[in-house]
Amino acid sequence: MLDWTLVNTDPLAFQNDHNDKTVGMRYSNELDSWVFGGPNTVWECDSKADARQSLITFICTTRRPSGMV
Repeated sequence: MLDWTLVNTDPLAFQNDHNDKTVGMRYSNELDSWVFGGPNTVWECDSKADARQSLITFICTTRRPSGMV
């Protein structure tokens, strides 16, 4: 996670050190479920725990997110 800085813990959010893009998790009223992603793209999850784990996996495997995130 050396390429990411924790910016919020509730809800969980990280900022990329290379391009200042922020990714995080939140509850989406529109989708009626927990989601994770960035300002342009979100992925729906089955639960809050799943969204948290998916976000952590994303930041651990992604150094520099694409313009879509």
